[in-house]
Amino acid sequence: MISRMDQTAIQSGPPKETHFTATAPERSATTWSKAWQETWLYKVLRVLASLRLTVVLFALSFLLVYWGTLAQVDFGINTVMDRYFRSFVVKIPLKFIVSAPWADEEKWPLLNQIRLPYPGGWLLGSLLMTNLFSAHIIRFKRHWTQAGIWMIHTGIAIMMIGEFFTGMYASEGQMSILEGKSANFLQHHHATEFVFIETLSAEKDRVIVVPQSKLRTGSTIQSSELPCDVTVDLYAVNAKLMTLKNTERGWATAGMNRNQKLEVLPEGSGVDSSSKIDFPAAQIILSRDGKELGRYLFWSVLENPDWITIDGKKYQIALRFQRTVCDYVIHLDKFTHKKHPHSEKAFDFRSEIRLEDRKVEGGKERGDHREAAIYMNHPMRYNGETFYQSSTIPDGDTGRSIGTVLQVVRNPAWTFPYWSCTIAGLGMLFHFWLNLSRFIKRSA
Repeated sequence: MISRMDQTAIQSGPPKETHFTATAPERSATTWSKAWQETWLYKVLRVLASLRLTVVLFALSFLLVYWGTLAQVDFGINTVMDRYFRSFVVKIPLKFIVSAPWADEEKWPLLNQIRLPYPGGWLLGSLLMTNLFSAHIIRFKRHWTQAGIWMIHTGIAIMMIGEFFTGMYASEGQMSILEGKSANFLQHHHATEFVFIETLSAEKDRVIVVPQSKLRTGSTIQSSELPCDVTVDLYAVNAKLMTLKNTERGWATAGMNRNQKLEVLPEGSGVDSSSKIDFPAAQIILSRDGKELGRYLFWSVLENPDWITIDGKKYQIALRFQRTVCDYVIHLDKFTHKKHPHSEKAFDFRSEIRLEDRKVEGGKERGDHREAAIYMNHPMRYNGETFYQSSTIPDGDTGRSIGTVLQVVRNPAWTFPYWSCTIAGLGMLFHFWLNLSRFIKRSA
């Protein structure tokens, strides 16, 4: 290759210096960015926004779901949800961690007794939300081309927030009504309560409730609101009563079940297709000023309460499923239960009801009255609650349906999954369209 002098420019002497002067906004932005990166808050957010932390949290979440699924072999779905996914810390049995053929519980009983602490669903969800928000503050750009990513992450955040509100505020109960009768309370079969009921008038009772969280084996409940002290000798999540034989001596000394004995049953499995309800039972000792008033045997199935007189006041005492008194009354005018010909399979459940809202607002009853028909795939919605046709009340003698069982669900966050899927879906479509258009331009 020949280089000609007239085609090459040669500069003699020292090279000239070129100075680039930043404008005021650029210098200000750079200075602010450096100052922000030197703050302790930025350093903390940078650690929280780590992608490695995201991977670790996802791995911990997968293990929690796996162990929670295994736990449904021994416990019901409500128990597993409360212990594993709606808690901050859960204790994992060693038998779940050591999932090996030789890990036999009979040979190694410590595998079920030893439990190791592990982050629960709410703790992992909180950390994942913090990781996501920190990443958007530190890493992601605020530009319209990133709108798809922002929408996808917003949908995920809405889904997680909705699950939190569902776990905190959602409720589900059943209302049983006989045909021609009325009901104004819900029963929650996942929890029980021990109650003292004092009759004040023909239309008014005073109810003192001891919640299930206090009913632990060996615990003693003392309160100025209670007419006496309550000692829980035994509390069983699932049990049944057996009649004592002639040679047997019962534990109870008072009440209508003093000739019965308690047989503890395992809690219903969450993987059981029959979805049977657990019926808790308890052995309770009532005492006043150190003096024992009686030993009672309670079973949640029995609706007839025992009676006890304390300081001249007569109380009904019972262990029952948790109840919620409603502001409205539902009358069952007519109940229809049709079956397919030559089959026991249900063809139609239909409850024709009248709802009367008796909540007092401003010194007056709300006075909202309505008539509705509740049947399969056609629920009724009222004041934030949804009423579904669940099952029937059969007559013990004839087997004919004499009443209805309505499933009543309240979930203030029931729209969150719809918003989450819609926003995340639109974000995915926008992100896909943006990358597709770029690819087409480059190909052209």
